[in-house]
Amino acid sequence: MLRTVSRWVGWLSRCRCRLAARGMIWLLRIDMADAQKRLASYTSVHDVFTRRLRAGARTIDTGIDTLVAPVDARVIDSARVNFDVLPQAKGKTYSLSALLVDKSAPQRFVGGGILKLYLSPRDYHRVHSPVTGKIVRCVYVSGAVFPVHNRAVQSIDNLYTRNERLIIELFTEYWGAVVVVMVGATFVGGLRTSFAWPQPAGADTQHTILKGDELGTFEMGSTVVLVTERPVRWWVHQGAVVKMGQVVGRPQERTL
Repeated sequence: MLRTVSRWVGWLSRCRCRLAARGMIWLLRIDMADAQKRLASYTSVHDVFTRRLRAGARTIDTGIDTLVAPVDARVIDSARVNFDVLPQAKGKTYSLSALLVDKSAPQRFVGGGILKLYLSPRDYHRVHSPVTGKIVRCVYVSGAVFPVHNRAVQSIDNLYTRNERLIIELFTEYWGAVVVVMVGATFVGGLRTSFAWPQPAGADTQHTILKGDELGTFEMGSTVVLVTERPVRWWVHQGAVVKMGQVVGRPQERTL
């Protein structure tokens, strides 16, 4: 039922209607100051949700030893990966290996960091790379489309591993593996990559991407989970509002 409703909402959002686009901007109080196009150029609600930023709207920290926010969002929480079972909310957990569809994940990422970010419908919906590296894995997982707001996270078991998601794994010499998981939700019309995958025949099988380059797009607000192989000292706290490109973490010495 939720998937059917979400598909209908996605279809309706693409209908050309400037009045609907302006109405959604007003209803959600979306700040369009950083948008690439003039307000009158947005002809549908979908155009508004998938808007691009104007040049120079975000400053991307270019340091090799920093992780930057891949999205504009609110921090749900951050933690160190100690086991396969991770806290979702009070009394609720989920599995890292199930989230990443990778049985080796607990061994690969133990000691690393995890950061969860919530994008509201009013936020900028494009997802960018937190590091410079190579895309070595991209997996789409079909699933449910449960909502991802606080009440749902606190009440639905294994929410992040049950929902539709797009898993993009990058490799860097400095950070090792860094995974960006785009988690779908109710009313999210689709998850889209901004690069060709799998790569065309004869092309380099590992797609090089720069920090701040676009990875994909949500067609409405949702959640991004960032997982790192290297230990991280997170520079953001629960509830903080972050902008794409700002520093959210630096390396931390690995401890037993």
